[in-house]
Amino acid sequence: MAHDALPAFQRARSPEQRDVRRRTILDTTRGLLDGAEVADISLREIARTVGCANSNVLRYFGTREGVFLAVLDAEWESWIEAAARDLPRPGAPGTTTAAVAEAIADSLVERPRMCKLMSALSGLLRTGAPPAVMADFRTSAATWNTAAARLLADRVPGLELPAASQVVAMMTAYVAGWWPLAQPDLITGDDPVPAAPHAGRMSLRDGLSLGLESMITGLVALNRHEPATGG
Repeated sequence: MAHDALPAFQRARSPEQRDVRRRTILDTTRGLLDGAEVADISLREIARTVGCANSNVLRYFGTREGVFLAVLDAEWESWIEAAARDLPRPGAPGTTTAAVAEAIADSLVERPRMCKLMSALSGLLRTGAPPAVMADFRTSAATWNTAAARLLADRVPGLELPAASQVVAMMTAYVAGWWPLAQPDLITGDDPVPAAPHAGRMSLRDGLSLGLESMITGLVALNRHEPATGG
């Protein structure tokens, strides 16, 4: 958007116009994330690329962090919709715990924006969007986490909902921890770091798949061996 369009951006008054402005900022931020890590994208760059002043972005999202949290919220929603469609179903040919874990890993690797934002989430939450923005994001995150856990429990026989919630929490932690390590030049200056000494180099996809499969298998086994309670 050219700079001479700035007055039109500022004059958005109707709910429809404000929604267009908000979506423009989010779409612009998505585009920037396609080429850079979260830490490398400033509020000034977002505003400049949109073609508006910093204050216009702040009017809609409160802070730079608020913009990224809104993008992550949308990424979660998109991921849940895709996972509900694509994850193997119980009883289907070739459906195993490994197949489910691989499908989840594939779906995440196909969404680098989501991975980048998960990796940066703790910093975004600490840096501080406005309380109302934070509250909205936490409510949305709880909704998506619950939806993901229910989906996972539905697709993996023997995986109870509380255990599925643990898997979803660890999935986020795996992505947050593995994403920086899996990026060439980001830390090592060369290739992704080895998973362990002498183990060779493991991709983000393989690391996520192995971690999720191991955790799901372990939780299902624990559930089977839990002693019955009651009179």
